[in-house]
Amino acid sequence: MSGKNKIENYKVYVFFHRTITNVGGGEIYLRNKINFLKKQGFKIIVISTMYGKVFIEDLNEFKSMIIPELCYNPFIYTEKKRQSLLKKIDDIVKSNGQYFIESHSDPLCIWAELYAKQTNSRNFIFLIDDNFRKLSALMLNYYIYKHQRRELLGIAPKSLYLLFNDKYSLPEGTNYHLPFFCNNSVEESIEGKIILTKVYDYKLATISRLEKLSVPIICSEIKKFAKRNVNKTILYVIFGGSENKRIIKELKKKFMDIDNVDFFITGFIYPIPLQDVKKFDLFISLAGAARATYNFGIPTLTIEVSSGKPLGILGCNTEDTQYLSTDKYGWNSIEEALVDYFKGEYLNQIEVKPISNLNDVMISHLKFVNETLDSVETNYFDFPNEIYDKTMKGIIIRFISSFFSDSMFYKVLKFLRKCSLKREKDNK
Repeated sequence: MSGKNKIENYKVYVFFHRTITNVGGGEIYLRNKINFLKKQGFKIIVISTMYGKVFIEDLNEFKSMIIPELCYNPFIYTEKKRQSLLKKIDDIVKSNGQYFIESHSDPLCIWAELYAKQTNSRNFIFLIDDNFRKLSALMLNYYIYKHQRRELLGIAPKSLYLLFNDKYSLPEGTNYHLPFFCNNSVEESIEGKIILTKVYDYKLATISRLEKLSVPIICSEIKKFAKRNVNKTILYVIFGGSENKRIIKELKKKFMDIDNVDFFITGFIYPIPLQDVKKFDLFISLAGAARATYNFGIPTLTIEVSSGKPLGILGCNTEDTQYLSTDKYGWNSIEEALVDYFKGEYLNQIEVKPISNLNDVMISHLKFVNETLDSVETNYFDFPNEIYDKTMKGIIIRFISSFFSDSMFYKVLKFLRKCSLKREKDNK
């Protein structure tokens, strides 16, 4: 044992989080946990990868800690460049001693492991997104290693099963997952901003990042519902945004050929005024966003993360917000759910249950960490040093990162991201 077998002995808590410029569940969770940890006396560092406007005020202090190169696998770079980036991380942390590190995604969890090894610190991987890519042999071995050390967790009972996808069987009692507290995005003390200038028969809304796979599914289903009800007027608002203009354009395009739907995207808002939320008849959301409206008694249809299928009306015929826990969905489609809901049968059946206490959730996180620190010695995954990405993208990134400025690298990075998104769309 290292002797540092309690998290309270680590005075510096370092997050490796993809971006602080979005307003999504991950960023709200990050904000909540940072504020909790500060009260416990921790110094907080947030290493992220994307420049842009920071919409959550509590994350503004971490704008100087952005390193765009970290959005790629460390082994896409030369050894010299890799060490330079690790030094850049160390220059940001600027503290003596060991750190506790929480990393949230691939490839940041690899950078976090390399940095933990360099500083003799501990790196726990808390996977806060369930849209997992197919694992390479290296990543599979890495995640298995971290799981066997109790240093890999998901946010739901299905998370690790989805991650490993039958490539690794979880031993009994090792399906590690912790609550993901991000359901406090609605605030009752701030003034509303939405002014309705006309009367609608149905007012629908969603809280979500526009990149979520479920968003275009919801839009398509609302369009079907509108075509079924051509004599009814419908308002549909998405409380959310995206830095990708193509995504916004594609969503707006879905409603351009239909006359009875007014569709609006608010852009990133945090927090969302409760006064605005109360203007809608029904929210269609998932995960923490669904609970954010449900907590205030707003009728909320929850959607499954992976399929976009309706789980049910939260607090009425389901308690699920991410995945189906029974053997039957609430309805076969969102359109069918809307038809059924607006018959009026469910409105008075919704039971709002007390929400989890933020402090209790975060204490459960520290409890799990302490149990691990007390029983598992400090050690690290043995990554290979050789460069293994020999794709054209890898060659370009190595070249640009080695011979051009950081600003030029970031411009190339944004271009490659756009190309990648276009390919993903073309392959659908």
